Amino acid sequence: MACVPDTYSTNQLVSYNLMRIRKALGLSQEQAAEQLEPYLGVRWSKAVYSTAERSYIGKRVRQFTSAELAAFALAFGVPVLYFFLPPKPEHRTADAVMIGGQRLSWPDLFEVMVGGKQRSAIQPRLAELPAEDQPATAQMREELRLIAIGWQSTAAFDARLQALTDVIDREIHERQDQELEHHRRELQDRAGAETPPAPGGEQ
Repeated sequence: MACVPDTYSTNQLVSYNLMRIRKALGLSQEQAAEQLEPYLGVRWSKAVYSTAERSYIGKRVRQFTSAELAAFALAFGVPVLYFFLPPKPEHRTADAVMIGGQRLSWPDLFEVMVGGKQRSAIQPRLAELPAEDQPATAQMREELRLIAIGWQSTAAFDARLQALTDVIDREIHERQDQELEHHRRELQDRAGAETPPAPGGEQ
C-alpha cells in the first residue's frame, strides 16, 4: 500500500519498533538476525534486516507477516503490541496511522490493538478454553480481564498503558544487565584459563 502523507502504515510502525528493540538490547543487525533465526526458521542476511528496518522511512515498505510478528516478540522478549507503539515524538514525521482508507490517531490505534469497543468479545472466547490453554500467570490473566471489561475512563486507560510500557522497558534493561554480566564472566573465565602458571608452581 502506498504511504499517505502525514501518516504511517502499520508496517512502518513495525519497522520502526524492530529497530528500537534491537538498539534497546544493544544488538547489531547480525546479532539480531542470529537471535531471530530459531523463530523465523531462516537466517536473515544483514541486507534483509537493514531493508526491514529502513521500511520506516524508505519508499519501499516491507509487508510483515503475522508469523514474523510472533517471531519478533519471541526472539526479543516483548509482546506483539510493542511493535505497534507510536514512535517517540522527536522521531515522528507523521501524526497518525492509515489502515486501509481509515486515518487513526494514536489513541484510536491503541483502542484497536487492545480491543476497542469490541473488547468484551475476548471474555467469552477465554471462557471456551481449557485451563491448560489459558495464561499461566495471575498477572497476565488480570491484564486480559481488564482488557475484556474495558477501562472506565481515558485517564485510567492511559495509566494502564504507561504501566505496561514501564514493565516492558524494565524487562529490557534487566535482560541487558543479565547478558552483560554473563559476557563479563565469560571473559573472566577465559582470562583465567589463559593465565600462565607462576614460576616454580606445579607442572
